[in-house]
Amino acid sequence: RTIVNMTKQEIDLILTGENREAVLAHTDIVNLQRKSSTILKTGIDHLDNFLIAGLTNKMVFIGSRPSMGKTTSAEKILTNLLNPEINPDQNISILKMNLEMGMQSLLLRDYKKARNRDMRDILERPFNESEIPIIQKVVAKHNDSRIINFSKTVNGEELRYLLKQFIDISNSKGLKQKVCIVDHLHIYPTKKEIDEVLFICNEAKMSDPYLSFIFYFQFGRSLEEIWRDTKDKKANPKTFLLIMPDYSDFPDLFLKNLEQSGYQAFVVTDKLPKFK
Repeated sequence: RTIVNMTKQEIDLILTGENREAVLAHTDIVNLQRKSSTILKTGIDHLDNFLIAGLTNKMVFIGSRPSMGKTTSAEKILTNLLNPEINPDQNISILKMNLEMGMQSLLLRDYKKARNRDMRDILERPFNESEIPIIQKVVAKHNDSRIINFSKTVNGEELRYLLKQFIDISNSKGLKQKVCIVDHLHIYPTKKEIDEVLFICNEAKMSDPYLSFIFYFQFGRSLEEIWRDTKDKKANPKTFLLIMPDYSDFPDLFLKNLEQSGYQAFVVTDKLPKFK
């Protein structure tokens, strides 16, 4: 626990050497050595190789440029965590903080992948009988009692309360391992707000040795930097073709900014086949 939020008695226990934290941590290591407890894995091999002792009580940060698959990666790790073939010990609880997409958007993405149908088509045409069992599986995945989906931006005391409730609810269900996946951390507009969120999350992590965090955030890059990277220093493009997946809301915002900067902009949402 952070010393800021400790009682005087707790601080005294640490200073006098009567705190059992080191003994408990050593016990965890011995249990891993004896294979009497298992390492919590994300199911992403190259990430698990970095997390030598597993995900437990770690803070992991994953960044990328827009529409590179952050939310897809978050959903993949969530699925892997609850896969008994990857994590045989299934005493796991997950808090999924969707800071950009609501549940409807997440379901539409999953429907699209499951049925290979355009989102507009999904909204305009009802599911047929053969599709219903597949759709029910998608809904069941999000409806797992071990997952708490939270689609709201919170900070300060609200965030502190949310994390405490998540810990308490998980413990009451006997779910020892707790993972909080924060999708789109960059939604917080200022560095001060992000620092506050990270401070509160670290505070919670220090209070529970089985609480872990995975943060997804977006790299920013200005148009000026893109042009500066071109080999031809005299290049000054005025036409922009953007090829994106059609489930992203990023193109509309990006094109609007381009057009305000005097560029002629086009978007193609069915990816590369037309322009191979």
